Amino acid sequence: MNNRMKLLLTILLTLGVKTSVVASGFPGEDEVRETAGKKNQYLTKKTPILEQKDTSKLLSSTSNRGRLGPVSKISPTSGMIQIIAGYPKEWDNYTPLKMFNLLKPQNINPKFLDQWMNGIEACYGYFKEDLQHTAMNFSRSIYDLGKLAKIPRTRDVVLGRVQNRPKWIERWCEEASPLLNRFNSQELSNTVYALAQLGTRPSEKWMDAFFEVSQGKLAEFNSQNLSNTVYALGQLGTPPSTQWMDAFFEVSQGKLAEFNSQALSNTVYALGQLGTPPSREWMDAFFEVSQGKLGQFNSQELSNTVYALGQLGIDVQEDWIHEIKNAILSKKDSFLREEKHQLFLFSKFQEMSGKPSFLTKEILARWMEEFQSYVTTHNQTSASEKAVGKGLTKLNAKFEASRFIPEIGAVVDFYNAGTRTILQFDGPTHFLSDGSPNGSTAFQTRLLKQFGYRVLRLSYKDWDARGEKALLLLLN
Repeated sequence: MNNRMKLLLTILLTLGVKTSVVASGFPGEDEVRETAGKKNQYLTKKTPILEQKDTSKLLSSTSNRGRLGPVSKISPTSGMIQIIAGYPKEWDNYTPLKMFNLLKPQNINPKFLDQWMNGIEACYGYFKEDLQHTAMNFSRSIYDLGKLAKIPRTRDVVLGRVQNRPKWIERWCEEASPLLNRFNSQELSNTVYALAQLGTRPSEKWMDAFFEVSQGKLAEFNSQNLSNTVYALGQLGTPPSTQWMDAFFEVSQGKLAEFNSQALSNTVYALGQLGTPPSREWMDAFFEVSQGKLGQFNSQELSNTVYALGQLGIDVQEDWIHEIKNAILSKKDSFLREEKHQLFLFSKFQEMSGKPSFLTKEILARWMEEFQSYVTTHNQTSASEKAVGKGLTKLNAKFEASRFIPEIGAVVDFYNAGTRTILQFDGPTHFLSDGSPNGSTAFQTRLLKQFGYRVLRLSYKDWDARGEKALLLLLN
């Protein structure tokens, strides 16, 4: 049996999933796709079933290995949809993840998919063996995995955005680091982009190797590769060196005209998250190219773009503001709450910069009510924040917990009305890999200070290390 099929079956074994082995009648890729999308159905054509056995027996029996037919039907339990995993000869060069991706994973129960991903831990050796062949194998596999992570999920089941994400992904990256110098521009971009989708930040050593290799090949990156790479770095919160960014700006400025709306938005959004302002020349080129394409931006691209400009403190050209205002007003009913909040904050940035808001007072007031109503019913306090609150009480510091601040349309962790002091407890998501605040955190602090608040920020590391002593030092 080919290692890839053996891997797939082994993963299913770890999940306790049984298989029906079919002797013949592979319907072809199109029919596999069609059938896999139909809930609770098997192959549309009748195929003789050799035998029904546990996967464990199939893998342990030499005779059974030889009798495996071209199609295995996999029936996940507890209401999960049935999957048909075909394995014709032409799939020999596909990675296990590519095989799985062919089965329309968007129709697969997300909890089952997360179980499947975690099951790889038990048979990690096969993946390690596979990636050792070529750099392309690793790049394709991790990219396929990243695409699986983009499958729409419920908020409580998002692969890569939870604390217990599979650890084998990080181990896999570390063991593949010697292959990086063999990667071409597409493979370099795909790999770091996939890691961002998985929420997996590689080690500093791995990133250093990536930056060294990719910097020398940036001129070979096309517009999509450039955008995906810097967007991934923003998602990972991993700022490159000044030399890498200088090279990126030089190469990307000459190719901005080739960027589509998503690439333009993702690029400037990443720069905002990284707190890395471009040169005036680069921004002028960005404004010139993007102005003619603002009508093509969707609601998320519009909100991400202006929010990033606020993060970077960019002085925006008036004619560009006029165009994006028209684009935003034409889509004002399609923005999600998070997108509205980004637009709201940029409007406040404009206001504090002495420029008129590009949103009407009526829109701002309506959105403000929506924000306040939402946080009233959805605000959650972490265990660490509760502990900080007890520490403040013990120190006799008069702070109110979870106070809504209208100027930023959001709740702050602790507020002292007498001194207009805000104390924010910052968990890991507030920081870049070098320990500095990310763009969103720095932007919020800057806005609050401009509105006359005193802002104190307590990092989770300081709290974990020194507890109330860190609080006392901060307050004094």
